[in-house]
Amino acid sequence: MATQFGMDDFCFACGPANPIGLKLKIQPHPEGGAVAHFTAAREYQGYEGVLHGGIAATLVDEVMVWASFFQGLPVVTGTLTVKYRRPVPVGEPLEIRGWVLEASGRRVRARAEIRHQGRVLVSAESLMLRVPVERHDSAV
Repeated sequence: MATQFGMDDFCFACGPANPIGLKLKIQPHPEGGAVAHFTAAREYQGYEGVLHGGIAATLVDEVMVWASFFQGLPVVTGTLTVKYRRPVPVGEPLEIRGWVLEASGRRVRARAEIRHQGRVLVSAESLMLRVPVERHDSAV
């Protein structure tokens, strides 16, 4: 089933129909951008009790894309820079928040963080490229 900007229910990060997906429920944040709350299952760990870095990168990437979507800017990620500041625990509630820093022409710059108990564990920035809505399906 197609959803906003050509995404469908099988997106690994946010698709509710993907049996192995993260099933993130991403909402607009009241102060702008996007937010998701997520508790990682053990299946997503790297080291014992620690979220795999690739999954952490997926979380921040997804909320930055949605932060852009919520501003009416369909995008694909061009570059993603992730800083792993502290281990991200599995089995603990996390907040993932993303927001747009700047949109100019086709370029959209965004930032995101993964927080646990108010502490920033992962931060990221991305350069995303706007994709016309009618072309979004073929770009992903």
